[in-house]
Formats: sequence, structure tokens, C-alpha cells
Amino acid sequence: MAFSRRLIGVSILSCLLLLSSTAIGDDDISRAAAANASSSCNNPYRMVLVKLWIDGAEHESIGGLSAAFGSLLSTDTKNAPRLPATYTKPLNGCSSSSFKLSGSIALALRGQCDFLTKAMVAQAGGAAGIVLINDQEDLVEMACPNNSTVANVTIPVVTISKAGGDVIDKYISAGTKVEIMFYSPDRPIVDYSAMFIWMMAVGTIFCASFWSEFTTSKENDFNEQSPEVLAGGSREEDDKEILNITTKSAFVFVITASTFLLLLYFFMSSWFVWLLIILFAIGGVEGMHSCIISLVSSKCKGCGRKKLNLPLLGEISVLSLVVLILCVAFAIFWAATRKASYSWIGQDILGICLMITVLQLAQLPNIKVATVLLCCAFLYDIFWVFLSPAIFHDSVMIAVARGDKAGGESIPMLLRIPRVSDPYGGYDMIGFGDILFPGLLVCFAFRFDKARKKNVLNGYYIWMIVGYGIGLLFTYLGMYLMNGHGQPALLYLVPCTLVVPRSFLQVAAKEEEAAPPLRVVQIEGLVILKIIKHCKEFSPALVTGQLLGLDVGSVLEVTNCFPFPVREEDEEIEAEGANYQLEMMRCLREVNVDNNTVGWYQSTLFGSFQTVELIETFMNYQENIKRCVCIIYDPSRSNQGVLALKALKLSDSFMELYRSNNFTGEKLREKNLSWVDIFEEIPIKVSNSALISAFMTELEPDTPVTQCDYERLQLSTNPYLERNVEFFIECMDDLSMEQQKFQFYYRNLSRQQAQQQAWLQKRRSDNMARKAAGEEPLPEEDPSNPAFKPIPEPSRLDSFLITNQIANYCNQINGVAGQSFSRLHLMKALQEN
Repeated sequence: MAFSRRLIGVSILSCLLLLSSTAIGDDDISRAAAANASSSCNNPYRMVLVKLWIDGAEHESIGGLSAAFGSLLSTDTKNAPRLPATYTKPLNGCSSSSFKLSGSIALALRGQCDFLTKAMVAQAGGAAGIVLINDQEDLVEMACPNNSTVANVTIPVVTISKAGGDVIDKYISAGTKVEIMFYSPDRPIVDYSAMFIWMMAVGTIFCASFWSEFTTSKENDFNEQSPEVLAGGSREEDDKEILNITTKSAFVFVITASTFLLLLYFFMSSWFVWLLIILFAIGGVEGMHSCIISLVSSKCKGCGRKKLNLPLLGEISVLSLVVLILCVAFAIFWAATRKASYSWIGQDILGICLMITVLQLAQLPNIKVATVLLCCAFLYDIFWVFLSPAIFHDSVMIAVARGDKAGGESIPMLLRIPRVSDPYGGYDMIGFGDILFPGLLVCFAFRFDKARKKNVLNGYYIWMIVGYGIGLLFTYLGMYLMNGHGQPALLYLVPCTLVVPRSFLQVAAKEEEAAPPLRVVQIEGLVILKIIKHCKEFSPALVTGQLLGLDVGSVLEVTNCFPFPVREEDEEIEAEGANYQLEMMRCLREVNVDNNTVGWYQSTLFGSFQTVELIETFMNYQENIKRCVCIIYDPSRSNQGVLALKALKLSDSFMELYRSNNFTGEKLREKNLSWVDIFEEIPIKVSNSALISAFMTELEPDTPVTQCDYERLQLSTNPYLERNVEFFIECMDDLSMEQQKFQFYYRNLSRQQAQQQAWLQKRRSDNMARKAAGEEPLPEEDPSNPAFKPIPEPSRLDSFLITNQIANYCNQINGVAGQSFSRLHLMKALQEN
């Protein structure tokens, strides 16, 4: 099933999310008349129900729209007359009808003359009202022509769509008696469906956030990794492939979404919508299948053990196959009955399952990517809803969401619920994008809280989802204030969800600042043995690995580690290395092992580790993990009988300066930073469990050591000492070259200052002469003069690192020399005795 999940993560996600991110509802055109109407054309446009009776039997109602002129309609059926319907002849109603219209409702087709003329002709013929049948599927706003007077139009005037006219024409053509009553009931301010659509949207995000909790049994509970460590910190269950969202993806989204939206707008047709329906059905099937399988597997451990080997599908469990068949049947049933009154139930089920699965597959790595993605979606939504009419004379997003030019088909990428208390019916809808984009951020907050052991009430997640719910309420309030016009929901959702995390990040930063400083790194003995084994196996090559553990107060506990593959320059091999790390983390989680990243370890030779590359690696780690460490192990030093193991971290003051990339002398003096302030060495404490300590006690021999290691008393020159002295001399040469750079800089600076003084003296003498001649003096500074261009000061970072390295070599030479002198004094004492 990995291929199908990849299909969701790439094709379906990229297609479905581009379409609808606008909260819309069936148009409520209850608003004032057009601005260009005459003083008598001040009737509001209102929705109208055209009720039919066929041969005395009540039939379905047809939706219509009242005109800006004519009499106002009754709001209930008690005061509305029920009259027979009669076509005008001619059908366009532009001239007196040869049919008797007295006491009936006139039916006329649109065209040939204006609406006002048709109404006046019908009134002159004795009609009690007129229904104008549009030649298109939408409802046209009937305003008065310029400079027209309609004081004598006293009958109600209503327009209906072409589909509604076809219904009436079908019964009249069959020779049945058709009676009509039209009235304009008031619409409720808030329909119950808005509350249900709100609950569905918030509930979908809630379920997606807690889905991993719902589908994980107690036996498989384990520590979740920080969401900022590995592309959102997700667990990869059931062979899922996580879609890592990046900053680049956000910009690509805007371009791709806009292109696809324009294609839909210009080339929308029934076959195009059918393509989207098929894509939606495939995504819904996979989403429903994934949700059902994960739920069943978490409750019944042995249900998926029986396997079948089928062509195309390969090896698949019987449970998965049965569920897949049921899901496909459900999607086919929905597609076949998508125009039925109950089809919204199947559409919502498929959509919710799809979105839950997408929110498990696509995850945000950090708040920066979330901000860029939501801001891009925010601008995209506003432009295509509010600004696109200035270019295309129509709101592109709303036109596509309504399914204009789709031949009666509608785009399925919406959650919709029928309006239960609205007399005109219709649906309240919300696009998938309005749930998924904020949902990515809300799910990120949930993982963030879980990684930091925060409960729901004390974490950021609860406020994030509350902000999303409030944003949805603002969306529907905007729809009400704008008379039902479709709203770009992200206009309200993005501020409500992004303002909350921004404030919480500030609180989190304060908490981290107030956290106790790191005082000790506690490493288990088995971890040290793993590090030593890995480094010695590949010596003299340098190797690295990941440190795993827990950050508890002022103690950083390192409880596990694993090696990284040997690095090479090939990009494909680097990508395989990243995949290897993700796979290792997944395997550790499955066996209930601590999998929180707390840093990394690396080997070194003769203590040569203080490099720019180490600092860059530290910066990459500490951007996401504030209290990470690097364990440095030196096999060459350990061969001298000393466990050469150091735990280092960058100082906060140095990191702040490194971010600004300003290592000038003035900045260093301002920050009071010297070469000893780059790294902080944290004391290491080796810890073993009680079981391992007891086992080691059993391994201790009972008899004393009978053999002596006389090799430790050799007086020959130590090769380790020689190599340290060689490296020390090389570093001194490097430091001398750095000093020459600064000497050259200061010589150039002195030369420039002398040139500036000479130029200023000459300019001042010239100005004195100009003043004597009555001329304006020239400015004393000339930016175009090379003498006034500042000379860039060389960075002192390299000299700081070299000085650090020299100090390290000196300490190592002192240690080895001290041991040699101790042996000499020991041998001298033995000889004298």
C-alpha cells in the first residue's frame, strides 16, 4: 500500500488542496437594488419560492429572485394568491399577448426587450404577476433601465433559472393544469447547519491531532520525538511516507494553485469535474482504508496477520483487502448517487477520512515553515476571491467552487451540510484548504506539546484549536455581514491561528531562558562503549553518530546512540543517509527506546576538532534543540591510558554573535567575548543501571593481578607527544598568518586615515580661499572619494578557533609531558635504591 499512500501525498494532495479554500453557501441575494436604478426602483433583491400545484396536487418549489421594481411579495403563504400559470404569446412577452392573462401568472422568456417592458405588458394584459424565465442556470438581477419610471408597475415580478422554467414547461406541455404561488419568506440569521459545519471542521482537526493516540495501544506507547527535530517529529507507522513541507513548497503552492485554478476557470466542463470526482474518490478510498485499518489494528492485534499474495497488489492482509473492497464500494455508491439529497453524507465521510490521513502524512517541521505556508495561502485566498474580479470580472475562486460551466456537476472537495431551517434549502460548505492548512499548524502544536511533556490544558494546542474555532466563527460572521457572499476563510483563520503561536513562542522562549542551566551530561556506560567501538573501528577516519536521551532539569541524560553512515559527497548517498536516520528512529520507537535527539558524537585525532564545520553543525542543532551537546572522542589520546571524552556546547553569547556574523574587534569588546568563550565544556558523569553494576561486580576477579604492565614505564619519546608538537607548530604558523592579515588591515587603515587628513586639510584651505572670493564652501566629506570608503575588518573567528586549538594542544602536551616526567622520576628513584 506504499504506492497508494505516495499517490495521496503527491498527486491527490497537490490537486485537491488547490481547488477550494473558501467558505461558501448558496447565494443569499437579499440586498439593496442596483445603484443605477431610478428612484422608484428601490425594492431589495430577495430570494423567492415559486410553489407549484399540478392538477391540484402540491409539487416541488422552485427558487427565484424578485426584481427591483413591482410590488413586494408576502413573507408567508397565507397572504400569497394561488393562480394558474399561462405563457405569453409571443413567448418573449415584449408585446400584447394574444392569450388571456387576466387572473393568472404570466410566463415569459428572457430576451428581445428589457425586464421593465415585459412587466408593463403583462400588467396591461391583466396578469396578477409575471415569472421571467432566464436563458441560463443562474438568477439574474432585474434592475430598471436608466431614466425609467415604474410607478404604474404594481404586480410582482420574479425571475427563475432555465432549469426551473424547464420543470414548469414540462407540465404545461403535457396538458396539465399548473398553478403558481410565489412568496419570499425571511431567512434565518444563523442556520443550524453552520453550527454543524463548524463542529465538523474543528472535529476533523481534533481527530487528526489525536489520531496517533487513538490508534496506538498501551503496549506500544513510547516517547515521541520533538516536532522540530526530524521534519515534524512524526512517527512512521504502517509504512507511511511522511511528506515534509518546506519553505520552498509554500511558494510553489501559490504558483501551482493559481495555475490550476485558472485552468479550471477557463476550461471547466463536466469531464473536468468528473476527473476531479475520480481523484477525490481515490483519495477518499485510501483515506477511509487507512483510518479503518489503523483503528481495527490498534484494537485487534491479530486481525491483520493472515496474508494473501495477489497480482498487482502483492502481499496484502485479508483484513486490508476486505476493508479496501468495502471502501471502493462505498466510493462507487457515492459517485453514482452524488446528486441525491443524501449524497452529502458520503461526501463528508470520504472527505474527513482523506483529511485525517493527509494530516498524518504531511507535517510541518517548525513554526517558520508554518508561517510562510499560511501567509502564502492567506494571500492566495484573498486574491482569487476579492481581487480577481478586477481582472476577470468575476471571483475566480467562487466561480470554480460553485461549479459554473460544469454542466450541473459540482466540485466534491468540500464538506457540506444541508440548511435545515432555511426555507430556500441549499448547503453550507467549507473547502478542504480551510481545514488542512490551519490543521497542519494545529497538529504541529499538538506534537510540540507532547514532545515537551505538556498536558492539553497547559500546552499550546488547546489555544491553537480555540483560535481556529474563533476564526471559523469570524468567517460565518463575515458571510452574514456580506449577505451570503463567499468568503476567503483563510482571511480570518490565518490571523487567528498564527497570532496565537507567535505569542506562545515568546512565552516558550521566556520559559527556556528561565530553565536551569545545563550542569552535567549523564551518559550510560553502554553508550560510551558504543561510541568507543564505532570510533576505533573506523580510525583514523572521522565518524559521527546520533545521541538519544532525555533533558531533565539541569541534567542531560544520554541513554542511547547509533552511528551515522560514512559521509560522502554524492547527493544520493547523503539522501540515503538521511533516510537511514529516519528509519533508525522509527525502529527505536517501535521497541520502546528513548528517541529524543539530544545531540551527536564525533571522533577526532589529536584533539583537532575546533573548526568552523563543528560550529555550523552546532548552530543547525541548537536552532531546534536548545540544549544539545556534542561528545568528542579522541582514540589517539585514549591510547595513552586516558579516556579522552568531552561534552561541549556553544555558549549563548557566541551563538548570538555568530548569527549576526560580525566578529569585528569592536563587537567582540562590546560583547566581552574572547577565544575561551566559544565552547563550554560540560562535566560528564557515567551512569549504569543497578543490574549492570551487579553484573560487573560478578565479573571482577577474586585473585589479585599477578602480571605487571612494564610497557607503561618505557622512557622513549612518545609519538603522541611528537605529533602534538607538530600540530602545535602548524597552528602557530596559521595564527601568524592571521596576525599578518590584521597587520595589513591596520596598515591600510592608518594609510587611509593619513590620506583623509591630507584631503581634509587641502579642502579646508580651498574653502578658505572660496570664502575670501565670496563663493560657497565645498563639503568636507566626499563619499565618492576612495579615501573615505571604509575598509572591511577581517573576521576574528578563525584566529579565535586557532587560538582555542593551540590551547588544546598545550593542554595535551602538558598531560603527556607530565606523565613522562613522572616515569623519569620513578626510574631515578628505582636506580638510586
